[in-house]
Amino acid sequence: MSPKLPASRRILSRLASAAALNVERQSQRDQLRAITADRPSIGVSRLPRASAVEPGAGLVVVEAMKLENELRAPHAGIVETVHVAAGQTVEKGMPLVTLAPTAGAA
Repeated sequence: MSPKLPASRRILSRLASAAALNVERQSQRDQLRAITADRPSIGVSRLPRASAVEPGAGLVVVEAMKLENELRAPHAGIVETVHVAAGQTVEKGMPLVTLAPTAGAA
């Protein structure tokens, strides 16, 4: 049988666990909002920041292996941050655009 921790250590342990869970949840929310590159490519064109978009709207065009691919919005939102410029090389998994949910979608 393991020895019982003092109350103060148990409380600190619970707080640390709760904080780690909150960080993980925030990270998951951020990943859902970010549109990422599915392969190494080069940015071709993009929407300007603060553009309102509907589901399926084109956000950014990237070129990979001489083929252009338009990445589309998975949900309605406003372009919060644009992480790529035309001509910039991007790696797989790199965020390209971050969408903020619209007031009705939050």
